[in-house]
Amino acid sequence: MAARDGLDIRIVEFQDDVQPNAALDADSDKHLPFLESQGKARGDRISPVWYTVTFPTGFCSKRYKSLADLPHGAKVGIRNDPSNSGRASGRARRAAA
Repeated sequence: MAARDGLDIRIVEFQDDVQPNAALDADSDKHLPFLESQGKARGDRISPVWYTVTFPTGFCSKRYKSLADLPHGAKVGIRNDPSNSGRASGRARRAAA
């Protein structure tokens, strides 16, 4: 279908969220806080040209079926980059309330 419409699609795997910024001409995976933090940290000159859908974040567990099952003091991992850690920690605080 893509080839019929003149699109040449190649699948490229990246090992982190920063590599695509240097390798691609366009990327629909980044949200504005991430772009801003990368621009400051790395000097990236990436600008939003179109806004796309934003998917909600969530918590996943192999051990617990719901947040109510999560014991007090449980260890929860969140992303450690500036833009995602704020969203994840805020979500964790709301879930704990």
